[in-house]
Amino acid sequence: MKDAADRNSHYESIKLKHSSNISCNFSNRIHAKRNPCLNISSSHENKFSGVIPNSLGDCLTLEKLHMEGNNFVGTIPSSLGHLKTTEIVDLSRNNLSGTIPASLENLHWTENLNLSFNMLEGEVPTQGVFTNINVFSVLGNEKLCGGIRP
Repeated sequence: MKDAADRNSHYESIKLKHSSNISCNFSNRIHAKRNPCLNISSSHENKFSGVIPNSLGDCLTLEKLHMEGNNFVGTIPSSLGHLKTTEIVDLSRNNLSGTIPASLENLHWTENLNLSFNMLEGEVPTQGVFTNINVFSVLGNEKLCGGIRP
């Protein structure tokens, strides 16, 4: 996968679903400024690892971000709050840690924000997308507190 990513930096879509025989470190692989219409629609349930690159938040028209069920580590990049047109952001079932960036409150077009079953901690934001209990999920993050009440 490394060779293909290096040869072609103009991906418009990445569709990798249940590719259990593929192992890839996503760090520094996504160059969003060269990919203004990048659509990571099915990169879930793979063996992807590493940190989620900050540059992912620079995507101009990212519609769906399905990165659940992988081995991503580190914190959620605050740059993801810049994703103005993203309908779905699913980062559940990884090994993400730290706090939920307040910038995610800016995901006004997001219909589904799933941060469940990571190792997140601290206060759940209470503005923007976090005001609608039907839009976001943080289940399974035992060190989270606060947030809105159903």
